[in-house]
Amino acid sequence: MFTPGLETNITKLSKSKYKIIVMALLNGLVPFGVGLAITRIFGYSWTVSLLIGIVFISSSVAVIVSSLKENKSISRDVEQLILSAVMVADITSLVALGFIFESASRLTHLPLPLYFIVIVASIFVLFRIVPAISKNCCKNGFLPMKGTKGS
Repeated sequence: MFTPGLETNITKLSKSKYKIIVMALLNGLVPFGVGLAITRIFGYSWTVSLLIGIVFISSSVAVIVSSLKENKSISRDVEQLILSAVMVADITSLVALGFIFESASRLTHLPLPLYFIVIVASIFVLFRIVPAISKNCCKNGFLPMKGTKGS
């Protein structure tokens, strides 16, 4: 998923964000429901059932996309949509796993939502600071300018 993620065109994806959200919901809710239902049928507790359902969200769609790409059975736009939806579902499952583990066993005195706030704030700050640093380094000659050959 790392390599296709690097090849993703963010501008095209921002235009189809609703398709990505719908695909991520379908890709996440169906496996979640199946995992939850199976574990409840076998008599496990709600915490265990939620945990198994969340684990089912993570899927092997990236392997399928790679196979389709090698066989030229999928267009570049569809591939990016599928990969984006899978990434959204995987990130959502990781956040949900964090909440399940935190509710099952408290490991710290700080609440888990505070950690997520710090992470989101850090990402926001990095998106603001890194381009400014890069632009400053290019202007001062520390990095080659875009479109020029580096040394």
